This record gives sequence, structure tokens and C-alpha cells, in this order.
Amino acid sequence: MTTMQRKLGRRYQRYLSAKQIFEDNEVDPKEVWERIVKIPDILSAMAIDIQTNDIFPLYGLNNLARNDFNTFCREYIEMAIDFSLNINPNDDVKTLRLRSQEREIVIAYEDGTIIAVVQSLSKEKTSVSPMLSLDL
Repeated sequence: MTTMQRKLGRRYQRYLSAKQIFEDNEVDPKEVWERIVKIPDILSAMAIDIQTNDIFPLYGLNNLARNDFNTFCREYIEMAIDFSLNINPNDDVKTLRLRSQEREIVIAYEDGTIIAVVQSLSKEKTSVSPMLSLDL
């Protein structure tokens, strides 16, 4: 396993595997995205094309105006775009992990695509103090 693969983490690796399966086998995109989010407690996942700012909901972003959580989604989208615009282009791995009391977001950037995954934290994990870590 390369340093890049270790730093990307399991969520982003699942995206890359699913993307490769999709490209190789021409399977239904819905099946691919369902594979990505088979991680416990995933609240939402999205891909953002940095050139067009198009947002591709991978999971959990239907009916954007319906609940309070979507306010967080909009903030996470803005945060993900801001992060991708301010990273060092020479870095091989571009990931950011933000954790609060209730949820964690993992933002990864590669080849013009941002992937953001929002995960709910269990009660055991919330006893840890909030942290910000930058894996570059």
C-alpha cells in the first residue's frame, strides 16, 4: 500500500474503487454510489466538479430544502471548495478531516474533483474533544 493510499483513507478509497468499477464495467451509477456509502452512520456524500462547481449528490442530499442538516451540507460544500482552492498543488494527497461533537466531514481532492463525506459520530466518539487534522 502506498503512502498516498494510506493517507486517503477508506472512504476515499471506496470512491476510487467504485469509480474504477464504473469505468471498467459500465455499471449503473446508482449501484456504484450505493457501494460508496455502505459505511455505518454516513449522513451524506457528494462529489463536486471544481471547474464547473457542479454538485453530484452521492448519498443523502435529496430534497435539499427539507431539514436543518442541509444547512450543514451547504456549509460543507463551501468549505470543501474553499479547501480545494487553497491547497498546495504539489501535494500528492489532499485530504482534510474536520470533527465536531456530532459529525465528521472528510474532504478529499484529486484531479479536479472534490469528494466530501459527512458521517455521524457515535456517543463513544463524542467524548473525544473536537479536533482539526490536516492529512497532507
